[in-house]
Amino acid sequence: MTLIPTTEERYDEMLGCLPPIAFDGRNFLVGEPMTHRVCTITGNLAPTYDGFCFDGENFFVTDCDVTRAEFRTLLTGGK
Repeated sequence: MTLIPTTEERYDEMLGCLPPIAFDGRNFLVGEPMTHRVCTITGNLAPTYDGFCFDGENFFVTDCDVTRAEFRTLLTGGK
């Protein structure tokens, strides 16, 4: 799981299409699950989402759908 560049327009479009399932003011998970699978962090079955991030200058999207725990870990660098 990594972050890849996206456009501000795509970020805004996805932020506005549904209420986010998780949002911290810059980073969010689109509010509709893509699928369900075993989370690589918790080992439990969990819904997965498209993730979007803004670092203050650039916009990013996850390269695959992620669980809430995976997104949190991706944003904190595994901490």
